[in-house]
Amino acid sequence: MITTASPREVLEDLHLRYVDALDDDHLEAWPELFTDACSYRVTSAENEAQGLPLAVIRADSRGMLRDRVAALRSTAMYIPRTMRRLVTNVHVLSADDHAIAAKARFAVFQTLPDEPTAVFAVGTYHDVAVLDDDGVWRFREKRCVYDGIIPNSLVIPL
Repeated sequence: MITTASPREVLEDLHLRYVDALDDDHLEAWPELFTDACSYRVTSAENEAQGLPLAVIRADSRGMLRDRVAALRSTAMYIPRTMRRLVTNVHVLSADDHAIAAKARFAVFQTLPDEPTAVFAVGTYHDVAVLDDDGVWRFREKRCVYDGIIPNSLVIPL
């Protein structure tokens, strides 16, 4: 695929597709934004700072991400909610024709029935995106490091 997009534009587009999949209830599209062999991890800033491997969510393949979506669709019971993500301050750390390492800030807002919208989580995405064999940019690594604590269960990925 020939592209004239800058690495930052590539990452911003990938983040937009990520947000659309999660916020617009197109969960089945979410795993397709990752390479077959990938790393997806949600961890606290405290664990990250101490180098602790404990993660709230951890997946090491697109198949594991698909399993998470299947569980959400068929077996998980939770209060319906609306989630909205904002991704900003994309900072490209390194880039070449086939890989981009970057970080970005995120904020996730949650609205439960009959409750005001509240901040659910804020933090930093640490990403490695690669140009996959089919010419599509995908996440090979996505580490979601949230500040503070998550106020209740983490149903839908950050």
